[in-house]
Amino acid sequence: MRLVNKTFDEIAVGDRAELRRLITPDDLYIFAVASGNTNPMHLQDSDLDGDGNVERVAPGMFVASLISAVLGTQLPGPGTLYRRQVVDFHARAHAGEEVLVRAEVLAKTEGVVRLRTEVRRVADDALILSGEAEVLAPTEKFDRDDVE
Repeated sequence: MRLVNKTFDEIAVGDRAELRRLITPDDLYIFAVASGNTNPMHLQDSDLDGDGNVERVAPGMFVASLISAVLGTQLPGPGTLYRRQVVDFHARAHAGEEVLVRAEVLAKTEGVVRLRTEVRRVADDALILSGEAEVLAPTEKFDRDDVE
């Protein structure tokens, strides 16, 4: 896989990046093991939230972590370090759904880049989460095609 970053000097207000991701049951099991969140509503098809629908709900923090994938691989990309993330949750995502994760540069100041972030469900464009991130953008160029 090829990864190329944008250094702080290359980034402009309005720059955007996005990725599409199908949420799988395996994603939820891996997240449960990594995070320790073994809430059964995330790991089995059930109606544990009592809304009358049998479902496997993706943990909110798993969905939010997809923002990190955009920031760490695309904009700014490799070498990016998180400073801050604000997240507002609006709807649930479920195993079997595809989501679109977006980031857009809002401002740049003294090495820090502020980005608008959001995750939407592809099927109906429902807003799953929105927020803002602040990151330290890389100052060194990274451009490699041997990243596995």
